[in-house]
Amino acid sequence: MPAPKHRSLVPGTAAIAAAFGHSYKPPRLRIHVEAIVHLTSRICRELSSRGVTRRGMAAILHNGTAKGAYRMTTDSLGISLKFVAPIVAIGLVLATRPVAARDPKDPIRLAWVEGDVAGLSTIRSPDGKTIIGSINYHQHRRGQTLHIVRVARFRDGSSDEDRVEARAGKILETVRGRSIIRNTAGVATVDITIDIAGGHITGFSGLGKDRKDYDEHVSLTPGTYFGPLVFMVIKNFDGNATDDRLVYRTVVATPKPRVLDMELLRQGRTVVSRVGEKIDGVDFLMRPTVNFIVDPIIQAIAPETKFVVEPGAPPALARFEGPRNYARQKIRIE
Repeated sequence: MPAPKHRSLVPGTAAIAAAFGHSYKPPRLRIHVEAIVHLTSRICRELSSRGVTRRGMAAILHNGTAKGAYRMTTDSLGISLKFVAPIVAIGLVLATRPVAARDPKDPIRLAWVEGDVAGLSTIRSPDGKTIIGSINYHQHRRGQTLHIVRVARFRDGSSDEDRVEARAGKILETVRGRSIIRNTAGVATVDITIDIAGGHITGFSGLGKDRKDYDEHVSLTPGTYFGPLVFMVIKNFDGNATDDRLVYRTVVATPKPRVLDMELLRQGRTVVSRVGEKIDGVDFLMRPTVNFIVDPIIQAIAPETKFVVEPGAPPALARFEGPRNYARQKIRIE
């Protein structure tokens, strides 16, 4: 099986790589990693369509159970029999992690009442030594409707602005939102509007000849969270997670708007040190997830994003460490 040329065989892999500031070229291996991922997916789909369960796939490797489906799969895909067993084995190994009980598209259940909030946070360099900006946050509640504005202003003159409207009752339902990124001259280089009910994303990214306009109809649900709503997901982690893992749907400007699933993993206790104080917190890792086959590739590419949460009633954000707008610039927020 010859290695393919430098192009993504798995839909979304190269696109997600680009979203996180990488030009992804698959490794030059004897059996191409991307080809293995693609072929594993096709084999598993074929076997599944013929009524073979995951347990049945495992049996194929050991005692030849369901040989008919096995042979039909290799014939329909036009591949050599000798490739199937190791590829299915790879898929089975990668498939061992537990599946979350909650669907990523479902709204999260709220354990804490959201009301009027305002505050100012400091943006620092990744090592925490230099102040490079600040965040102004305003949250206003009218009935069950939340209006949130979060503006991050940087000392170089650039800024990131997020506006969100959501309903907060027993569950958190996103209504609409808008993200604007401005350059050092204060000119908008990205302006994306998200209409959840209409399933509509509009806006643009880039300037001059590099400008790209977007008018996309996508499948979105009220359980889609982005911008300042992401911390609300983390704050309500306990009531929505399974086995210390929670997956939610999001839209990110990269600068092209992309609909992705993100997973939050609770990693354990930690201590945040600040001038004159130490805060006991809990580490959370956030990373994109597509499926059990592709995730190892995607997560190796994506920049590390961490939240440290101070337990309480309700929990509070002690620190954020990760990329600014899912781009290459890393920041720390305290």
